[in-house]
Amino acid sequence: MMRAIMGLAAELGVEVVAEGVETAEQHRRLIAMGVRKNDR
Repeated sequence: MMRAIMGLAAELGVEVVAEGVETAEQHRRLIAMGVRKNDR
């Protein structure tokens, strides 16, 4: 589902901000998908 959201955001030219990031693994995966902002 995250990939779909990231693809849609890229098409629309909007930035994605992840909330609820609790672990280093979640943070790593989000960075790998292109999410540059989060609440960690």
